[in-house]
Amino acid sequence: MGTFRAVFRMPARARIGRGVGLSVKLASGSGCTIQTLYKLDEHGTSHPSEMQLTVLTAGNDAPEAAQRARGDAKFMASLLSYLANGPVSEPRLVLIHQVADDNGPREYHYFLTDPLNLRSSTRVGTTAINDLVAKLDVLEPSVRDRVERAMHWHAVALDLDDRLERVQAILTGFEALNPLLAKQLGVEVFEVRKCPSCGAESKAPVASGVHAWLRQECGEDHMRKTRDLRNGLLHGYRPIAEL
Repeated sequence: MGTFRAVFRMPARARIGRGVGLSVKLASGSGCTIQTLYKLDEHGTSHPSEMQLTVLTAGNDAPEAAQRARGDAKFMASLLSYLANGPVSEPRLVLIHQVADDNGPREYHYFLTDPLNLRSSTRVGTTAINDLVAKLDVLEPSVRDRVERAMHWHAVALDLDDRLERVQAILTGFEALNPLLAKQLGVEVFEVRKCPSCGAESKAPVASGVHAWLRQECGEDHMRKTRDLRNGLLHGYRPIAEL
């Protein structure tokens, strides 16, 4: 187990004082230093730029240390966003290197921003685009609104690295489709419940359409695991570490 220094940068609508480097000790055991970077405009005037987080953490190798440090960086981004009441973007790993007292070889990784933004992609045919647009056009406005909202959350999920955040986004998309799925599969969207004290009945909305679709397409076991994960995540029934 070695010690690694990881440097993250992120655009932010939060900042700390010019020339200030704030060091904090995190519950994970990592040390973190926060500072706001400044850049000059064409007139030589200094303006706040990205925030930089330097995390000192442990790991058996650079990838393991980077994963630990990323969790710390995301926590600090959330904390800064909360205090500033403004957006702080996803931390971007710029540098990670091993820290040691000797002169031996050690890991050092520096990540350059790709100005061309090259990445793997999937070719989408024009016929597929035209067909989907045409199918959406014939839907009733209220139905189309729900389908488009579900598609939006699907796109959001695919752009997220955190697994729980991705699951939450996907489930939110499914919730938008719940009444449509319930109608399609012939299940009720309300569950009748009785008061344990007086016996009075009331109707409670449930994700019956989502559950029915998962049961039909993925099986009973997968449906139960998904529902358990959702309840544990959104309603706090289980520790986050167990999800």
